[in-house]
Amino acid sequence: MEPVRVWESRDPEIETYDFCHATTDLLDTIAAVGANPNQILGTLGLERSVFSDPAGFIASSTFTRILDEAAGATGDACFGLHFGEHFNLRDWGTLV
Repeated sequence: MEPVRVWESRDPEIETYDFCHATTDLLDTIAAVGANPNQILGTLGLERSVFSDPAGFIASSTFTRILDEAAGATGDACFGLHFGEHFNLRDWGTLV
């Protein structure tokens, strides 16, 4: 069964985006809990260099897929929730 993607738009014509530096924080958190962020990205067909532009954006659906994979790799079904506990929304900069 496909996991629920709470951050994806319900309208398939609309895609939302997150700042790349939010993903960098996520990758650092994955590493801090003992999982390999590069391996997680690899399972999704992504490379870490994609996130090197701090002013860049990634699709929210991609961010969610990384969270899903991190939950599996860490054995923490609530990984996204635990990541969010320490994430400051101000780190995303100006919201558009």
